[in-house]
Amino acid sequence: MAPTAAFRAHKLRMMEKTHGELQSAISRIVNGRPRRVPKGSKLTVNNVAKEAGVDRSTIYKFHSAILSDIQSRNSTTPKAVLKEKRSELAQATERVKGYRQMTQEAQADKEKLLQVNYRLNQRTKDLEKLLEQRDKVIKELQKKLNARDSGKVASLERSAARKLPVHR
Repeated sequence: MAPTAAFRAHKLRMMEKTHGELQSAISRIVNGRPRRVPKGSKLTVNNVAKEAGVDRSTIYKFHSAILSDIQSRNSTTPKAVLKEKRSELAQATERVKGYRQMTQEAQADKEKLLQVNYRLNQRTKDLEKLLEQRDKVIKELQKKLNARDSGKVASLERSAARKLPVHR
């Protein structure tokens, strides 16, 4: 029985060693640093077997966990990435819609402000014209007042000169 136990122990050690080599091969392929297969190779049973230096039937017969790992990585990774990218695209599309709406609202506000600005400019011009007219009227009235006052001053001076006795 001793040879059988030793054989089993050896077989177990070899399976563990092969398992470790297969795990390392998967890691190297996934990280883009393979030693035996071309860089950028896909994660397949054949490429993992070549990278680990074992026959691919070894994976099917003795390493079902490795086979499951390869299958799960291949089935979930691209799908997960695709799902994530689609989600990002949908979010970006929604943001773009929001930005378009904001842009349209800003354009409408700009148009309204341009109209208000135009009306205010017109009103300012009208008020400036009114101020000019008012200033002209005030100037004319001041001239008349000054002329009338100067006439009164002259007549006051004459009347004052008549009433004052002349001293010689």
